Parts: sequence; C-alpha cells; structure tokens
Amino acid sequence: MGADWVSALGTIFAAAAAIFAIIQTKISLDRQQIQQHKSVIPIPQIVFGDYTDRLFVKLKNAGIGPMTIQEVLVRDESRRLTKRSVIDLKPTSFTGFSWSTFVGNIDGRTVSAQDVLLLLDFEGGGHEHALIRAWLGNLSVTIKYTDVYGNAFPVYSRDFTWFQRDLSQSKTDPIGYPQPAGKKIEI
Repeated sequence: MGADWVSALGTIFAAAAAIFAIIQTKISLDRQQIQQHKSVIPIPQIVFGDYTDRLFVKLKNAGIGPMTIQEVLVRDESRRLTKRSVIDLKPTSFTGFSWSTFVGNIDGRTVSAQDVLLLLDFEGGGHEHALIRAWLGNLSVTIKYTDVYGNAFPVYSRDFTWFQRDLSQSKTDPIGYPQPAGKKIEI
C-alpha cells in the first residue's frame, strides 16, 4: 500500500510539473510575440529641405520596421482644401514650374525601415523658389499607417509652417545653432 501511495504522489507531481512547464512555455511565447511586434515599429517623419537652389519634402520611416501607409491627407489651410498628395494642392499659377520629383497618392505603399520617400522636390531658385516656399508654408499633412502586422498607430501630423520662417532676419538654423557657411540643414 505504501508503494502505491508513493507512486501516486510521484505521478501527481510529474503531472503538476508538466502543467507548470506548459504554462511557462505559453507565457514565454506570448512575451516573445509581444517583443517581436514591438521590434518592428515604424516611426514616420516628414523631413523638409530649404536651400538656395532646392526645396523638398520627404517622408522618412525612422523606425526599425516597415511602415504601410493607410492614408495621407495634405491640407492647404489658406485655401481650405484637402487632397491626397502635396503636388495635388499646387496652385494653378505654378503650371510652368519644373518639378524635379513628385508623387501622387501613396495610400497602400510600404516604406522600408530607414527608407525615404521623396514627396516633392524642386530644384531652382529665384522667384519660383520664393513662391513655392510661401505655398508650402500653408500646408499640413496627416498620415495613418500600420506596421507589418497590421497594427495601427496614432495618426502622425505635421504642419509645414517651417517654410514660412523669415530667413532675412536670422542666420541660424531652425534649432537655433549658427548656420555653417555652405552647409545644408535638413529638418
């Protein structure tokens, strides 16, 4: 009778240990899956360039995972218009301008980690440069995006008022540091 009791007790402990191992494995797998999802988070950034002979707007994925664009809305506050791309909002008076690069609707596109999508690029100076700068300063963008797993993130938005700064009054970059001669500063 004593040997049966020891055998039964051993079986119960073995079963409990097996159940404990299964629970620990499940917890470990859940944590690993959460970590995998967090390790591929995309981080959108709108990057501006305003140089003597060039203006651009870029969308950069500063995260470590792919970013799938669900929806981009660009708003022109001065004309109260909203379109799907920056170029779609250009004033009709800009018809003769020669754009280096531009893209239309980018909904559904994927931007790889650390990759850049050039939304608008203008190479040239003078009067056209000043007009484009003034126009860009009235725009803002909102971006809805997901990661590779389809997880949605808070809407990213940025206004373009940086283009409206008065360069004649200041010799500093937007962060406030002196601007080195001949150097280009991207924000």
